[in-house]
Amino acid sequence: MNKYISFFVSLSLTFVCIDFAFSNSFPTEVSEWGTVSTKTSAEHQFKSPFSSYDRLGAVSLDYCAAVVYTAPHDGELKIVSTPAKDDLEVLVFRAESPTFSTEINQGNAFLLAHAKLAKGENLNLDMNGKNNLSESTRFQILKGQSVLVFVTSKSETKIDFTPELKKVKTLEARTKVEPFEFRKNKAGKTLKIAVRDMKTGLPVKARLNIEGLKGIENVYTGSDFTFDLVTGKNAVLTCDAEGYFNNTVNPKLVSNVDNVVTILLTSFDINENMRLDGVQFREGTAEPLPSAFPDLDKLVDFMKTNPSINIEVQGHVNAPDGNSRAAEKLSQMRAKYVRDYLVKNGVDKNRVEFEGYGASMMIYENPKTEEEEQANRRVEIKIFQ
Repeated sequence: MNKYISFFVSLSLTFVCIDFAFSNSFPTEVSEWGTVSTKTSAEHQFKSPFSSYDRLGAVSLDYCAAVVYTAPHDGELKIVSTPAKDDLEVLVFRAESPTFSTEINQGNAFLLAHAKLAKGENLNLDMNGKNNLSESTRFQILKGQSVLVFVTSKSETKIDFTPELKKVKTLEARTKVEPFEFRKNKAGKTLKIAVRDMKTGLPVKARLNIEGLKGIENVYTGSDFTFDLVTGKNAVLTCDAEGYFNNTVNPKLVSNVDNVVTILLTSFDINENMRLDGVQFREGTAEPLPSAFPDLDKLVDFMKTNPSINIEVQGHVNAPDGNSRAAEKLSQMRAKYVRDYLVKNGVDKNRVEFEGYGASMMIYENPKTEEEEQANRRVEIKIFQ
């Protein structure tokens, strides 16, 4: 696969009913927990809130309603509903904060379930359910995390939800939390940064490099970071951890409110290929474009963060007319350039092989645009031990 770089207790939750678009601020009124009655309505004008989730592109937004639950303690989540009075869809997300806006818009909130309920059916969601969407560990909710239940239907309808939280002696998600806090103003607003495994949702101990935020620019280690709020238009957060691909985000931070940024890291598998989309070359040469060097530097960091792995650098070219010897030689030169760059920047040469594959594996066999031609002039790496 290519990747591009013990008992149930009532959950004393608070909930927020959402009555307007995700693009606006979420409501702040909080009510005591209990069975929550929700009614879908055409007045709830949600504007494509799930555009960052590929599988949710076809979700109808005709009549909508939503409820947010915030966990007062750690536990395993369970949500049941009354029978649906009409056909509807239920989406359930887990996020690091109760506001949800940023995490939903950036696709960082974890989709726990996407259920289509026919009239008379009820939702019965827990970590043992057949939701086919995520690891069971995503149902491990930490204190302060929130759960969004979003309901949509073709006509106005009502449904009730009841949440529960199973207390367990040892919660894997909690054991993996590595907190780091650096604050001078305990009463002020905060910037919280959470590093999570893309697949499991579990915390990941990582190295966090902060740039563009005056006063906290530095390198830190942990999974859950808390700072005094600092904003900046050019903020850059870079995370790396052994066993994972690096990830860099440019958060849009808002003044005078608590900000939460979730950084998702994707683990890699041995014998897996990763395409270096940013490493492009001038046509007909092994000379990289200036835009290639940030990704080359990220690859250097990746190799240094994961000292137990080796890679093969694979060069590819755009040659629709055939896989000639010239094309093969050019792809070999491009792969060699990347290998030499890694070695020059401190990566052991014995960890890096390289090979040119010419035009034998073009992404676009008959490219019609400059973008498609450029995509064929690519470099991939294959990971092995």
